[in-house]
This record gives sequence, structure tokens and C-alpha cells, in this order.
Amino acid sequence: MKENLDMSRYFAALEAFKEEHHDEVIKYWKTEKAFDNMIKQFRKKEKQMARDAIKSFGSIDKYTDAMIENLGHLTEVVEELMRM
Repeated sequence: MKENLDMSRYFAALEAFKEEHHDEVIKYWKTEKAFDNMIKQFRKKEKQMARDAIKSFGSIDKYTDAMIENLGHLTEVVEELMRM
């Protein structure tokens, strides 16, 4: 049985975040190009990311949902990481 490693929803969510939260993209990545480069690097590792997502979250959809949730609280997440 072939694994479904489709990460299109994940990448669409990142693109939507970039459009809807441009100020946060600039705040944390400094430039839109840096954010785009991050996405480009993720795309290069897409199959491995998909396998890791399934292993850790049970499905790519659950992984994507968690990423969307974290992006929705990006400022809080970053501030908490900086306190560590």
C-alpha cells in the first residue's frame, strides 16, 4: 500500500499565513524572501516531513492542524521559547 504523502494543505497554510500575517512574517523572518526560502527548504524535504508528520501525529492533516494552531499563536510561542 502506497503512503499518501501529500503536503499540499500544509504548504497552502504556510502561504495563507504569509498573506494574512505579513507583519509577523517580517517580525520573525525579517523578510518575505526569508520566509519563502524556509518554505523552499521544507519542500525539498517534503517526503521526509510527511513521513515524520504521520509518525508523530498520525496523519499529515493532524500535523497541519497543529502547525496552523501554532502559527495562530506565533508571538506567544516565540516568546515562550525565548524564555527557555
